[in-house]
Amino acid sequence: MTVAHGDRGAITQPAEFLAGDWIMTRRIRFRRTATRGFLDGRASVRAAGHQSSLNEQGLLRLDGREAMASQRYALTFRGAVVQVHFRNGSFFHEFELCRNGYTAIYHCGADHYVGRYRLLDPDVWSLMWCVRGPRKDYDMRTLYRRMSGTCAD
Repeated sequence: MTVAHGDRGAITQPAEFLAGDWIMTRRIRFRRTATRGFLDGRASVRAAGHQSSLNEQGLLRLDGREAMASQRYALTFRGAVVQVHFRNGSFFHEFELCRNGYTAIYHCGADHYVGRYRLLDPDVWSLMWCVRGPRKDYDMRTLYRRMSGTCAD
């Protein structure tokens, strides 16, 4: 896929870039308990009218147990900016995909989320969340690799 970048190195057409299927590898480290979790699965981005849906699903392994896990978000686009909304329509955060990285911030009560998006190459991007607060204390890194033959071109 040809990826066009703007002046700041951000992808200029994120809806086209994100469209398709992605192999998703997630690693979670819970800081208080030193527990580690793993999720391997698939993320799919599909256009739905004026927005897109991001659906993640995979096998979560945590504390010797395995279970299927899924999450769904709505994505809207404003130029190079991607806005992420929860299923209920409430705003989560926004980001740009760029080589230099982009920091997203979210507050959930007293818990503080700092996300770092980074474009690694034309078919790979990552997201690292550092979550701190009285209820949550974990780091989560997700790597997204485009599945062959699923780009928007």
